[in-house]
Amino acid sequence: RFRSLVRGADHFVFDEIHVYEGVLGAHLRMISDRLREFSDYHVVGASATIGTTPELFKNLFGVEGEIIQGTNRRKGVAFHILLNIGSSSRWTISAYLASYLMRKGLKVLVFVDSQQMAEVLGKIVKRFGFDIPVHRAGINAEERIKVEEDLKKGRILGVVATPTLELGIDIGDLDAVIMAENPPSFSKYIQRAGRAGRRNKVGYVFTLLGEDPIDSYYNRKPEEFFNRKMTPLPFDITNIEVIRTHAAAYIVEKGKVKLSQLPELWVRTLSTIPVRISGDTVFSTSELIRFARSRSLRSTGPMVRIYEGDKKVGERELPVALYDLYPEAIYLISKRTYMVEEINLNTLIAKVKRLPDDLPYYTKPLYSTHLLSFKEIEKKEVLGMPAMYGEVEILVSVDGYVVYDLFGSKNKPKEERYFKEPLTFSYITKGMIIKHPILQEFNEFDAAEAFHATEHVLISSARITAGASMTDLAGISYPSGHIVIYDAIVGGSGISKLLFDRLEESYDIALDITGKCDCEDGCPKCIYSPYCGNNNKVLSRKKSFRLITFLKENRKDNKDGMESPFGNPIV
Repeated sequence: RFRSLVRGADHFVFDEIHVYEGVLGAHLRMISDRLREFSDYHVVGASATIGTTPELFKNLFGVEGEIIQGTNRRKGVAFHILLNIGSSSRWTISAYLASYLMRKGLKVLVFVDSQQMAEVLGKIVKRFGFDIPVHRAGINAEERIKVEEDLKKGRILGVVATPTLELGIDIGDLDAVIMAENPPSFSKYIQRAGRAGRRNKVGYVFTLLGEDPIDSYYNRKPEEFFNRKMTPLPFDITNIEVIRTHAAAYIVEKGKVKLSQLPELWVRTLSTIPVRISGDTVFSTSELIRFARSRSLRSTGPMVRIYEGDKKVGERELPVALYDLYPEAIYLISKRTYMVEEINLNTLIAKVKRLPDDLPYYTKPLYSTHLLSFKEIEKKEVLGMPAMYGEVEILVSVDGYVVYDLFGSKNKPKEERYFKEPLTFSYITKGMIIKHPILQEFNEFDAAEAFHATEHVLISSARITAGASMTDLAGISYPSGHIVIYDAIVGGSGISKLLFDRLEESYDIALDITGKCDCEDGCPKCIYSPYCGNNNKVLSRKKSFRLITFLKENRKDNKDGMESPFGNPIV
């Protein structure tokens, strides 16, 4: 019935277009191309929080389009407040503020970008007298639906959520939104802020700015926070993992197709899916049907299922699962505390056991990343340096973990523990490589500190120039001066390409961050990253600033060739 409805439709309307970034955007383009086989349908895309262009429309839907601009209007009044919290814990401040507002009778939604930190924040709120639920991906659907209904009907006053409650779900009126972290893009800020003060009611929007590099940047320049431009929607229509999904589904639908009728990128995927090829014809198989049914329109990486005994309690997509589900990791699900007993990457199953919910600590991984291969797609010069964008193969190795006190400083771990054998996973994605010069005044260790810090601060700058979240991109730096920055998702999200296109602007922001911090030689306000694989070692703000200053002043002299990286990754 649904099949006949889709085949017979003349008009398709895609609402909330701003959510179709990364993998979702690539899937939308594949679906659009497949729908067009049935008829030359009319398509409408709608969004209130996106800067759009005819080029974006064509990339999303494969046809030329017309942009119709509506009027800017909002029902109700909202007060937007930036809170400079300095070195205080953003989780504790967010929890206290939420509990204070709920005590005043206000309905509150707290946004967090990290799934596990959403769980941690939910636990801290409980210490202030309110037991509010967590809404995020990776927990069972029935739990999420119950949270939505309870909030809509007023049975609860608050929720801690990841972007799953950003849009598209009716949760009723809200009085206040607290953003425990600065959202990755201005469009996401507008979307989250729009949850409060609807339907002619006054709303309050609080954004916590701490000591990370971009928060510090906006603390110095608060007017820029509210005058940002909407960043383009990043997605990659050449994502091979997305194409595999649609090639498989298309061949299953048809039963058999001619090789000559398939796009070149689709043909490239056939050796990786269970089809039967005879001459110029590709045939579906029973294994292909099972493969197609196992795929998802919301992810590209393999999904690790999480079990407590025989009961499935959640799931996590690779490679992110590697950072959450390593042996002895503390993993939180709906504020329930578990420890990972084992993970099998062949069967994609992680086994966990329940621990007391008042456990006073949590864990973060110690890991290293390695560039296995690079296939050039595009190259250019930036500040005189050679830079290339292309397909990269990455190996992630989780070597151990760090233990943090739940209510202590997030930058001071209690201890580090290492595994006898690392946990590894490799995948293909998209990214860039930039060859920096080694300054004559630097010895080998100076250079390593400069390159590692510059890698961190360039990734931070992408939050402004490319609308990246803190986990959308990852990086590797080499003592040879090579810095690799890549999409932290299987197949690629398009964010590293947007950063590649805006590298000069990103170096300007990196110069501002490293030059205006008042620390001795590195801190969370400038070059430290909560996601650093070696817990922020071998870093120097001053040497990164010196390197970037040299690049800006001597761009005509930065003519080193793009030879292969040498030496081990600095992390």
